[in-house]
Amino acid sequence: MRKAFGTARAVLRRHGGASLLKHLRKRFGALPPDHPAWEKLDYFEKRKDNMRYGECRKQGLYIGSGAVEAACRTDVARRCKQSGMHWRFHNAAAICALTARLKSRLPAA
Repeated sequence: MRKAFGTARAVLRRHGGASLLKHLRKRFGALPPDHPAWEKLDYFEKRKDNMRYGECRKQGLYIGSGAVEAACRTDVARRCKQSGMHWRFHNAAAICALTARLKSRLPAA
């Protein structure tokens, strides 16, 4: 079972959700139609367009949340939690969006 999980994870990371679905259906196609595993595959079916990890990795983009969480922790805290700062939520969200665009090297909208 551990090997099957490792293989499925590798397929998902390298190629994405659509390839994972194809792999799992081929590997476990003999399961009866009422098996609970088919319900779990629906999760991936609904989200396969959001899991294009192969494309993202080829573009050099991060696919994990660690970089985003670290950026939020440092950038938001640095900007919004300085001594004497008082931010309204709307204004803080706007400055965070602008900072994210600039750090992503995208033109400001």
